[in-house]
Amino acid sequence: MRKLTRVSRSDAKLILVVVPVFILILAFLFAKTSSKIIELSKENLSLRSDTYTAEMNGWTKEILRELDVYKDAAVEIGFDSDKINDFLKTSLSNHESYPNGIYWGNKDNEYFFSSDFVPPADYKVTECQWYREGLDHSSFAFGTPYASPYQH
Repeated sequence: MRKLTRVSRSDAKLILVVVPVFILILAFLFAKTSSKIIELSKENLSLRSDTYTAEMNGWTKEILRELDVYKDAAVEIGFDSDKINDFLKTSLSNHESYPNGIYWGNKDNEYFFSSDFVPPADYKVTECQWYREGLDHSSFAFGTPYASPYQH
């Protein structure tokens, strides 16, 4: 025959005290662990943000310095269209950030470019977003992104 085990009153009281205390301890440990994980994650995110910010600042300064070099060289060359376009071709594939090279326009609606693309006859550089936005700056600056320098 099977022997039945009985839980005594003292065992039942012990279980009723120990189980809730155990659950409270687990809940406390879970809360502390979760809090520490969140704290460490925030610190990690902050450090990564600082690192990426420094990288982006370095990248932007590099691009702006290169554009200044091209501008200064263009001033030396003079703004003859053929000379400038030939000079700008040296910017093609020169930098991964602008693989299609450098281009600019002037108030006389002249468009200087490094690629072989020739804009349509009705193209008005002075109506392009990038041109109009550039008028607000006395030096090179990053502007609003756009899909193509040929769109208005």
